Amino acid sequence: MSHDRLENSATLLPGDLEPALEMAIGKPRAAPRHNLIGWGFVTLLLLVQFLLFRQCALREVTWSYPPFHDQLQYLGRAYDAYERILNHGLFGGLSEAAGFRHVDPPPPSDLLLIPPHPAADPNLPLSANGTFLHTQAAVLFFLIGPSRLSALSLCFMYLALFQCVVVATILWLTGRWSIAFIALGWLLSSPSQFDATGGIIDFRIDLTAMCLYGIFICLVIRSRVFSDWRWSALAGFCGSILIGFRFIASVYLAAVMSLVMLFLLIELAWFFRKPVKRSAIFRQLIGASIACAIILLLAGPLILHHYPAIHSYYIANHMAGQDRAIRARGQGIRDLWTSLRYYPDSLYEFHAGPFFCKSAALLILFAIVAWVVSRRSISRRVAAPIDFVSAAVFVGCCLLVPFVLLSSDQDKTPVVADIMVGPFLWLIILGAAYLMHAYRGAGIPRPIKWGLVVFASIILFAGMLTQFMQYAQPTVMSRNRESIESLERLYDKIDDQCHDAGLTNPLIACDTLADYVAPGVFQVLNYERHGRLLTPVECMCSTIDAMTPDEMLGQLRIADFVLLSDHAPPFPGDFEYPFETSVRAAKPQLLAYCKENLIEQGRARLFDRDITLYARPVLTIDGVTADGWVVRDGITVSALAQFFRSRPVVRFSSEIFSGIPDRPVKVVAHLVSEGHEGAEVPGVFAVDTVGCSVTLTFNPADLPASGTAHVRVSFVGAAVNPKLDAQDGRGLIMRAPTSTSWSRLSH
Repeated sequence: MSHDRLENSATLLPGDLEPALEMAIGKPRAAPRHNLIGWGFVTLLLLVQFLLFRQCALREVTWSYPPFHDQLQYLGRAYDAYERILNHGLFGGLSEAAGFRHVDPPPPSDLLLIPPHPAADPNLPLSANGTFLHTQAAVLFFLIGPSRLSALSLCFMYLALFQCVVVATILWLTGRWSIAFIALGWLLSSPSQFDATGGIIDFRIDLTAMCLYGIFICLVIRSRVFSDWRWSALAGFCGSILIGFRFIASVYLAAVMSLVMLFLLIELAWFFRKPVKRSAIFRQLIGASIACAIILLLAGPLILHHYPAIHSYYIANHMAGQDRAIRARGQGIRDLWTSLRYYPDSLYEFHAGPFFCKSAALLILFAIVAWVVSRRSISRRVAAPIDFVSAAVFVGCCLLVPFVLLSSDQDKTPVVADIMVGPFLWLIILGAAYLMHAYRGAGIPRPIKWGLVVFASIILFAGMLTQFMQYAQPTVMSRNRESIESLERLYDKIDDQCHDAGLTNPLIACDTLADYVAPGVFQVLNYERHGRLLTPVECMCSTIDAMTPDEMLGQLRIADFVLLSDHAPPFPGDFEYPFETSVRAAKPQLLAYCKENLIEQGRARLFDRDITLYARPVLTIDGVTADGWVVRDGITVSALAQFFRSRPVVRFSSEIFSGIPDRPVKVVAHLVSEGHEGAEVPGVFAVDTVGCSVTLTFNPADLPASGTAHVRVSFVGAAVNPKLDAQDGRGLIMRAPTSTSWSRLSH
């Protein structure tokens, strides 16, 4: 850029932004050599980050169960969306996964399960949080295969994109690699990406939303705060993507855009008599309107379609629900002061990090000193490429709005504070660039330039050192690998039994809110380890509120599998959810019920708990007619051999009275193996005014050592309802069984 062109722009006022830019910056030129070297270095850093991320994920994450309930939900949805793509095509599967296409339930199975299991709804429930994370992950699965590493790689892609956009925007604003590398070093050192909850190894929306919010801010800065309609449109598109990932971001963007447009209107009224400034503000208002229109056009239908789920989750639960006070106590929030400082503390400790904040303060201090020392030698006549006042107001709103909205919610969680990292970074960069006049086209004294180079070298080195140290750290998973694998073997047993019984939606009950026994863990692990996508239903552990013993036992009676844990009570003064407290009091009753009515499948020790898996025997009956009758030709009864061995006396009954037979009905039953009849199984048919039943008594020695045992049951004698059978002719015996009882042999 020539000195003459700078001199020509020197007479322009700060409000004459567009003419100054056209004269001072002009058309873009080819990238100089140092830009190619700089971007090559950024590419190398991204490659190193990916390699560190990949080896950490393989070593610490992908083999283990996925911790945290949010991650379980998103992974389960992602694998479900991928299966829908395989079954119904790319667009059909994505439409189903996003909730825009309704799926009819499949026809009922010919197999009868006792106890009966309602068919699972083939439609995913509408998401209250966002729909782009699991749908984009499903597309990525389609390209590189479904796995935990593939899912986490999507989060890494957005993190890498955020870093690149930050570097490119700061280069455009300042023309200096030193400041761009300072910002990059801060992002590399941010502890948010390494946090076990919400970080790069936790598949959820938080990190991706942080990156997209930061990219949105960068694009608005690049548009010279909505002065360029093209960049404004791109910012609107980015805002739409952000809302697709996190619906609540629509509130953030609506508030930010409203405040910024209000500021521009006030500024317009103030400078209305100055034509050049008035014209510039009009362009900003037009650009902001274009961004808002694109957001409304692209994200509006998505929000409207998911509004019932959004209302239920955020308004009915977070704003008016009873659980919010309990969760607030769990986070240690006791008064207004702890509530107000909760998110600033979270931003300082877990997201920006102490190193980021302290070094940012040093940079601002350095910028102030540079401004005081060299204010006479720095040319103040070169127009900045951006209106720093508008930019500061915009970035300040981007920081203030999430803080106010999040702080107003009584139900707080530290992970969501990462949304403030991007605006916090930009406040520091804008402040330093303004004080030092370190923007494009403005020269700065050599001592300041070299001071920035030294500062950038230190920050970038610290950032990369943080990457190596954090990714090399063992997590709680790898330190407990043996016990975690023993728990995974329990889940393998659930899969085996579901596969043998034809269960696709097993009901799983657990007595704790710990994530490693949540039904979602079984769904994700089962798909990753065996490739079968089941839809388990949660029993008993779906609330944090206290339950009565009768309510708990009622849930156990309908559960197919029960996970009971035994661990020490919390220390005095430690917080415990009311559900956990009520379960602890009712534990003897729960344990007695499981031992009496269910069959123990195995045990595992994980962290501070002993976990025992119990299964309710499930009987599969094949051969019931389409209109719901058991006929004289008989049925095939199947269950796991271990169920018959543990409870050899099995009774299945129908509670529909079908009439009294005119002579006794004899039961003929044999074990069946590979189509050949084996040992005889004694059977008794009984009928009363309530209904009919068949009781089989197994000899444990005749049963196979493992796997499923099949029994062929036929009948000899008259039908239950001779008159009806005379018209039907199939030999009607009883209506389809609806219940079973399993007993031990009496001695």
